Amino acid sequence: MKKVVGITVGVIVGMMGLGWYLSVRFGAQGAAITPQGFAGAVVLTVLYFLPAAIAADKGKSNAGAICALNLLLGWTVIGWVAALVWSLTKDAAPQAVQVTVQQVRSCPSCGAPVPGRFCTECGREAMASARMS
Repeated sequence: MKKVVGITVGVIVGMMGLGWYLSVRFGAQGAAITPQGFAGAVVLTVLYFLPAAIAADKGKSNAGAICALNLLLGWTVIGWVAALVWSLTKDAAPQAVQVTVQQVRSCPSCGAPVPGRFCTECGREAMASARMS
């Protein structure tokens, strides 16, 4: 979870730095970043990564996938909504698996394992000795 939060913070800081660079490089001559513009950029960036932050905070098992979806497709409204819904859904409970162990008998004549009624090594009936005793 800490890794996802670190990646998310790194991406947010990187996007803000890229936005600052682009505004200085391609902005109007003498244009400066105002405190209001910077605050707006911070708020929009936090809102953009809200699904990834929720997933990391809830400790979702697929928080990395939600962060990737948010990062790559969040710019589309559908991708952002899908990431938000996915981050708010509950993780599925682990399914219990029942394992049945079949007991393998040994052949009374040769000692080989017998999966069925007859021994595959000597061909004798494995149940014959069990009935006699």
